[in-house]
Amino acid sequence: MPFRKSLVSQILILFFLFFTPHLLSAFTKPSNGAKAQLLIPDPMKLSPSWWDYLNVDDESLPKHIQKTEEALDTLRKSLSEEEQSHEISLLKRINVSLQSLRETRTPLPPVIFVKKEFFSQYDLPDLIQLGKSLREHEVAFHSQTNKLLTSDNNVKSETAYYNTLLAHYLTTSEKSKDRLTLGIEVILTKLELVHHQHRHQLLALQLEKQKSQISLIREEITYARTHFQPSKDRLPQLEEEISGAEKQLLLSQTEAFRALTNLNRKLDPQLFSQQERESAAQSVLRANIKAALANLTLINKKIQKEILLPATESENKKASLLEQLSLWSDELAKIQKESLDWKRQTNEEMESTLKKLSQETIEPQEMLSERKALLLVNETFLNLNKLDNELFLNDFLLQQLDLLFNERYATIWERFQITLSQSFSYLKKHTAWFDESLFKIGDTPITPLAIFKALFIALIAYFLAKGVQTLIKKLGERYSALEESAIYTLSRVVYYCIFYIGLFIAITSFGIELTAIAFIAGAVTFWIGFGLVPVVTNFASGIIVLIDKNIRKGDLVQLESGETGTIAEMNVRTSVLHTEDGKQMIIPNTELVIKKITNRSRLIGVHILTIPFQVAPLADKDKIQEIVIKAAKELATTSVHKEPQLYLKEFDNHSLSFELRVWIARKEAKKESQALYSSYLWALESALRKHEIPL
Repeated sequence: MPFRKSLVSQILILFFLFFTPHLLSAFTKPSNGAKAQLLIPDPMKLSPSWWDYLNVDDESLPKHIQKTEEALDTLRKSLSEEEQSHEISLLKRINVSLQSLRETRTPLPPVIFVKKEFFSQYDLPDLIQLGKSLREHEVAFHSQTNKLLTSDNNVKSETAYYNTLLAHYLTTSEKSKDRLTLGIEVILTKLELVHHQHRHQLLALQLEKQKSQISLIREEITYARTHFQPSKDRLPQLEEEISGAEKQLLLSQTEAFRALTNLNRKLDPQLFSQQERESAAQSVLRANIKAALANLTLINKKIQKEILLPATESENKKASLLEQLSLWSDELAKIQKESLDWKRQTNEEMESTLKKLSQETIEPQEMLSERKALLLVNETFLNLNKLDNELFLNDFLLQQLDLLFNERYATIWERFQITLSQSFSYLKKHTAWFDESLFKIGDTPITPLAIFKALFIALIAYFLAKGVQTLIKKLGERYSALEESAIYTLSRVVYYCIFYIGLFIAITSFGIELTAIAFIAGAVTFWIGFGLVPVVTNFASGIIVLIDKNIRKGDLVQLESGETGTIAEMNVRTSVLHTEDGKQMIIPNTELVIKKITNRSRLIGVHILTIPFQVAPLADKDKIQEIVIKAAKELATTSVHKEPQLYLKEFDNHSLSFELRVWIARKEAKKESQALYSSYLWALESALRKHEIPL
C-alpha cells in the first residue's frame, strides 16, 4: 500500500514544489545565454516540470526521445524479477507512445475547400441528390459532434487524473516502494494524454470540414432553385409511381389493422401467454412503421409532381397547393412524433431480448425464439433509420417546393400564408412535448399547451378588466355630475365581473366537464370552511358595501372604536381609513357591515358640532348668548339654515358651564373634526375676551 500523508501536508508540499521555482526566479537573474538544464525523466526523481524535457522543438525532440528510451531501458534492466512483473508492461507502452510522439507535432492542415463549379441548370433528380447529400453530411456532422464531445470529456477527465496522480507522486516518499510504479504511471499517463489531445484536435478539424461542406451544399441548393429547369418527361413515370405507392399504402394500412386486431384478440392473459402478447405488440409496431414508410413514399412522389407542375394556372390551384402544403407538413410532423415513440419501444424490446439471452438458465427452444426476435429488432432499427432518411428527404423537398412557389409565383399575401404555415409546422415539429399529458382531472388530460392557453386567456381577461376599469374612472373624471363613489363602485364591480368570467373561460378551455369543475369548487369550499372564512367574509362584505352605498370613498366616518377619519380607498376585501392624526388604518370590510359606523358625510343637510366652555359665575348670561351666537354665525362653516344654540349646562360658585351647538354646512362636513372644533374655540375665546367677559 502506498504511503499516505495527511491532506494538509500534501497541500503544503504541492505549494512548495509548484511555487518555489517561481519565487526563486523572481530574485535570480540567469547570465546571458545560459539555459536551464533539462533532466531526462527518471520515474524515481520526477519534478513538477519534468515534461519540459520532451516538450521541445521538432529538431531536438528525436534526440530527447532517444535519451529517454535509453534511460528507461537501463531502468528496466536494473529491475528485479519481482519488480518486472508489472513495470515492464508499462515501460513497453511508454516506448510505443514515445515512438509516436513526433506525430503529435505534425501541424494540422488548414481547412481549405475548392468551391465546386455549379451546373448551368438543375433538374428534379439533381435537387433530390442534393437533398440526399445534405442528409449524409448532416448525419456525419452530428456523429462527429458527439465524438468530439466524448473526446473533450475524456481529455478533461484524463487531465484531472494526471494532475491527481502527479500530486500523489510528489507527496510520496522517495523511500517508498510505490514511488517507482507511480513515476512510470505519471510518464505513461502524460504521453497518452498528449496523444488524446492530438486526436481531439484532429476531430475538431474534421468537424470544421464537415461544417464547411454542409455550407457549400446549402449554397448549391440555393443556387439550384434559382436555376431550376424541370423536365416534364418524368411525369408519366411519376403518375405510375404515385398509383403504385397508393396501392402499397393501402396494403400496409390493411396489414397494420390486422396486426392491431390480432393484438386486441390476444389481450386476455388467461388465453394467451405473455410471450404471445409481446410478439403481437411487436408485430403492430413493425406494421405501423411499414405503413408510415409507405405513406412517406406516397407523399414524396406527390411533392415531386407538384415541383414539376407548379400550380400557377389559377388562383384556385394556388389556394389548393397552399392547403396541400399545410396538410403534408402536418402529416410529416405527426409521423416524426410517432417515430420517437417507436424508437423508444424498439429500444425497450432490444433490452428485453438481450436480457433474456444473457440468462444462464434459458432453454434452447427459447434461445432460438429470442434470437429470431433479435433479428426482427435489428430489422426494425433499419426501418426506423430508413424512416428518418425519408422524413428528412420529404421535409427537404417540401421546403424546396415552398421556396420555389414563394420565390416565383406567390403574391405578398400568399407568401405571408406560407411563412405562417411554415412557422406552425416548425412549432408542431419541435414542440411535440406541448401535447403530452402531465396529469388528468377526471378523464381530461392536462397538457402544457392547455396550461399556457388557460394562462393566456386569464392574462387577456385581466388586462381587459383593468382597461375597462380605467376607462370608467376617466369617464367619471370627465363628467363631474357623476358621483365619485358611484364611479368607483361601478369600476370595481365591472373589473371583477370581467376578470372572473375570463377566469371561468380559462378553466373551461381545458375541456373539463362541469361535474369536475363542481368537484373542484366543492374542494375549494371545503378548504374555505377550515381557514379561509375571514377572507371570504371580508370579500362578501366588500361587495355589500360597494352595492349598498351607505359608505363611499371620501366619506368622513367614525368607527365604533372611536377612530375618526376619511375613507381613502374601498377594496373588495379591505378599506383604507386616513385618520385625523395622519395615520393610515386598514379596516376589514366586515367592520363596515356588522359594526356601528357614524358617517358624518351622510347627515341630512348638516353636521352638528358641540363646543363646551366656562365663564366666571358673575358674568351676564344674556350678553354671553348674544356674543357667542354672533361669533359662531360669522364663521363660514356655520349652516345658514339653522341658528346656533347656547345651553347652560351647570353653574356653581366657581363658574358657569355652557354648551354651544353649531350646525355645520354639508359641504364643510368632510373637514377634519379637530380643525373645525379648533376654529370655533378660537372664535369664541376671541369674542369673549374682546367684550371683557372673564373666563
